[in-house]
Amino acid sequence: MPVAPDLSTYPDQPGIYIYKDSAGKILYVGKARSIRKRLASYFGAGPKHARTEALLTEFAAIDTVVTTNEMEALALENVFIKRHQPTYNVCLKDDKTYPYIKVTTGEDWPRAFVTRRFQKDGHTYFGPFLPARTCRGAMKMITRLFQIRTCRIEIDGSLPRPCLYYDMHACLGPCVAGLTTREAYAEAVKDVLLFLGGKNAELRERLAEKMSAAADGEMFEMAAAYRDCLRTVEELEQKQRVDMTSGEDVDVFGEFADGGNLAAVLLVVRGGRVLDSRSFFFEGIGDVEPEEFWVSFLEQYYDATTFLPKEVHLPVDVSDEALDPVEAWLDRKSVV
Repeated sequence: MPVAPDLSTYPDQPGIYIYKDSAGKILYVGKARSIRKRLASYFGAGPKHARTEALLTEFAAIDTVVTTNEMEALALENVFIKRHQPTYNVCLKDDKTYPYIKVTTGEDWPRAFVTRRFQKDGHTYFGPFLPARTCRGAMKMITRLFQIRTCRIEIDGSLPRPCLYYDMHACLGPCVAGLTTREAYAEAVKDVLLFLGGKNAELRERLAEKMSAAADGEMFEMAAAYRDCLRTVEELEQKQRVDMTSGEDVDVFGEFADGGNLAAVLLVVRGGRVLDSRSFFFEGIGDVEPEEFWVSFLEQYYDATTFLPKEVHLPVDVSDEALDPVEAWLDRKSVV
């Protein structure tokens, strides 16, 4: 049995603990409400998980970083895992390559475009999209139905004429003074956010009101455009609809493990409709404890997306003690 370090020298406070080998390579990063008590559980008597036994055989030192609370420890643990990809941690390596749609809501005249870099920069991201073609399809819908810009030019209304996208009815033309107003453009951006967020019930109501207002004002061409947009949204809704009595926003996870490999599957349901399904593969992960896997997976997955649900359903039982900091972190993230 590995020799336990002097645990009295470790802090009885929240934070992260870092197992390193003799060369200083990080083997494992964990978080705890009490670092000292968590480390004591590794070296106590009784049977241990195979991965834990392997870790204790290989490590040479344990470093710690104290945090104010367990939620801060969770965030710091996530940073260390993504940066160092430790051997004994569950590492979500491929999610960062998936495309997102970024709506630059931090700008006066927001634009929408596809990106593979998720940043906390004050703008709004939707995704990740898998497969990638669903992202391209959503972008086509944005330009065809809502007509917000995709270009990078500075918008000051000084251009003498709009580009081809305006003539194709794929942009409202904010670059030329008089073609649209801030209010009209802001309404289009709001429709895009509802569309990408899967809030089709509210979007349908808004489009119907705009169609009626345009018809009452004898702006029949605009009313027809809103009518076509409304029909398209309704058609998409019918294709995506499933029977869920609650109509809630839910992420449903499943798993399959075989021969040291593990596949995690996600069904994304928003407003009672299936919007997407995704698969994540962990080859050669070995025999990992289900609770450890799912807590780490949830931390990394939801750190990289703004597509947050009201409920998360897991295929295994996870203790309240393990889930409490994750739930607190998600609640805080949902209101930021």
